[in-house]
This record gives sequence, C-alpha cells and structure tokens, in this order.
Amino acid sequence: MRILFTLILSIIFIGCNQQVSNVDSAEWSGTISVNDAVMTYDEMVVAFASGHENFDNILHSNVIATTMFYNNGRVYTNSWYDWSGTSKKTGNEVKLRGYCSWGWEGDKIISVYNAFDPTQYNQN
Repeated sequence: MRILFTLILSIIFIGCNQQVSNVDSAEWSGTISVNDAVMTYDEMVVAFASGHENFDNILHSNVIATTMFYNNGRVYTNSWYDWSGTSKKTGNEVKLRGYCSWGWEGDKIISVYNAFDPTQYNQN
C-alpha cells in the first residue's frame, strides 16, 4: 500500500522535478483529507485503488505543481491535475479537475489534502 502512495507521488513529481529523493519507510503519521473527509493512510490507499473497480483507462494529465515557501516558515507543494477514466458501468468517459496539497516539515510530508468534485464520478 505504501508503494501505491509512493507511486502516485512519484508520477506527479517526475513531470515537475528530476531530482533523486530519499524514501522514508517509517509508518505514516500525518494527516490525510480527501474532500474534507479525514482518513488513515490505509483508508486512502483503498479509496484510490477502488477507482479501478469502476473505471478503466484512468489517467492523470495536465499536472501542474509548485512548492510554496510561506513567510511563516510553512512549506506546501500544491498540484492541480486532470483526472479521466472510462466508466465500466456506463461506458462514459468521466473527466474531473482535481487539486492536491502536501504539507512539509523538513524533508517529510506531514499532511495531504486532495479535492475534486465527485458528482460525475459517483453518477457513473
């Protein structure tokens, strides 16, 4: 499960940054929110992986990411992306615009926030 999370982060960051990164194998202890629902790391992995039960050809495209250093010392990487997939139930292609933010403390991610409008996702 940690591999899936690392893979998702890697896909998003590879397009933006070609640096070598260290992988932390410690247990996740940060905060994760998806559309304002707070969840555990394992719940997040299950939730995102379950998309493959209902959709084929899932793609993340048009990824834009930027890291912001605020004057209060806080650091966030913000990412906007397009998500698309073909509904296995209806055959319709669903397209969503999403946003994700990672809060940093030193070289560790301490918070993850992901948001998207789930209306079309849930209807298909």
